[in-house]
Amino acid sequence: MRSQLRLVIALACLSSLFFAPLFERKVFRDGVEMTSDEAEAYDLKKADDALAAGHAEEALKLYEKFLADFPRSGRVPAALLGLGQSAYRLELYARSDKIFHDLIARYPRRPEAAGAAWGLALISVKDGRCDQATQHLKQYRGQAEGTLYDQMTLMLADCARKGSAPATALVYLGEEVRNGRDEELKKKARKLAEEVVRELPDEEIASLAREAGKEFPADLIILEQLKRDTASARFTEAAADADR
Repeated sequence: MRSQLRLVIALACLSSLFFAPLFERKVFRDGVEMTSDEAEAYDLKKADDALAAGHAEEALKLYEKFLADFPRSGRVPAALLGLGQSAYRLELYARSDKIFHDLIARYPRRPEAAGAAWGLALISVKDGRCDQATQHLKQYRGQAEGTLYDQMTLMLADCARKGSAPATALVYLGEEVRNGRDEELKKKARKLAEEVVRELPDEEIASLAREAGKEFPADLIILEQLKRDTASARFTEAAADADR
């Protein structure tokens, strides 16, 4: 009896494996028949394309429709991120803030959580809350993919600079110069580091020059120290000549 039951179960499993595709619900998009999974990918790409083309209002509606049509899809995190970005571009900041927080709460380990953290950081910076932006960036930068990591690093440096922490800004800028994934953003980081170094008072330059090495662009610090030492020596010589 048990062997017969096992045989029936095995046959049922085989039947579902071979015949399920025949009964899969077909849908149509622009007159083309496709599977439900293909329709998901098609609809999400359509929303993504609208956002990329600058049509944020259209994209917002398409993302809303996607989430209504496919609430249990594995693509929901990407759709939520696109929805939040669309709301942000339409200056619906309260709504985008809510969407980004919802995404992070539901999918904290997904790469899209880093995109949501970036969105929250942008909102915080816009409101003059660099400390809050820094918290979001520090927490999720490690999950960022592609150039988003570089952008988050540069924002951390900018917030540190605005918060009167130039040494911390140099740490982030040095990290971007060494490990950045985008060559243009690496060049930008180098230029910003040069600006930060030029703004440092003499005593801080001297202190950083003694510590120069791993965490910030040491060559910039040392070069600036040499320039200032040279300028100081020339000033001393000129003053001595004037006294003679």
